[in-house]
Amino acid sequence: MAENRKPVITALTANVLVAFIKFIVAYYSRSSGVMAEAVHSLSDAVNQVLLLAGINLSLKPPSPKHPFGRGKEQFFWSFLASLVVFFGSATFSLSQGFSRLGRPPEVSHLFPTMLALSAIAIVEGGALYITRRNISRRVVRLNLRDTRHFFQVSKDPVILAAFLEDTVALFGVLVALVGLLLTHFTGDEFFDATAAIAIGLMLAAYGVILAFESKDLLIGEGISKQDIRSIESAVRSIPEVVSMVDVRGIYFGPENIVLGLEVEFRDGLTTEELESAIDKIEKAVKSMNRKFQHIYVEAESPRGKGQ
Repeated sequence: MAENRKPVITALTANVLVAFIKFIVAYYSRSSGVMAEAVHSLSDAVNQVLLLAGINLSLKPPSPKHPFGRGKEQFFWSFLASLVVFFGSATFSLSQGFSRLGRPPEVSHLFPTMLALSAIAIVEGGALYITRRNISRRVVRLNLRDTRHFFQVSKDPVILAAFLEDTVALFGVLVALVGLLLTHFTGDEFFDATAAIAIGLMLAAYGVILAFESKDLLIGEGISKQDIRSIESAVRSIPEVVSMVDVRGIYFGPENIVLGLEVEFRDGLTTEELESAIDKIEKAVKSMNRKFQHIYVEAESPRGKGQ
């Protein structure tokens, strides 16, 4: 989790500078699409502050009040970030676009605006490339199939937010640029206004995706079927185990899973032998994945009576 802090701080600094430039360009160009993008970058900067708060709080050690740590802080703060995107930048962009429909064109200073947006597009494209490269490295490190598979198994909202943010940022600038050009050459404000609306819709989709992913993790998303099968296989390999009764796991952070295992042991085991078997189970499961940090084993007798 700590490895996410540096990219977030870098993105925060970049977004503050980009937002400042976009607001200047929006003021002189009088483009609703560029103004939507300026507010978009400002909301991204706010989101980085929220995500950074989540990362810092999640690194606090376990305490009596939070015995499993505070890993879920990242889920909570990323959910707040999704609200900023949806109710902040997306709502503003949509209202900005709809309010300009049917009005006379006001776009001006086309050439310097195009130069500025082109430069910003290069910066946003570079940011997306770096994010994709970091994800590709994790795909290789985790021995996953591809980026899609990574997002299916990853429960890190910071990485998801960075990918969505950089993708929408690049396409948002390109949409604003196209809308600006079409309005200039046709003399119709419709295209610039539509660009702002399109940016708002992209931001709304970004906010909804991040919100639902964060919501699932906040209310207690369980582990995958593949993880369950792997755990069952590892537990059954222990000689003292007769069968695996149940496996339940919940994410308490991107890198913290709490597991509850119901295991049927061979009849006639002494207390020492049972404790030794449970230790073997914990070691076998933890060796599979460092995310399995807390494991609780409930022993079941062959007749199904808890011991």
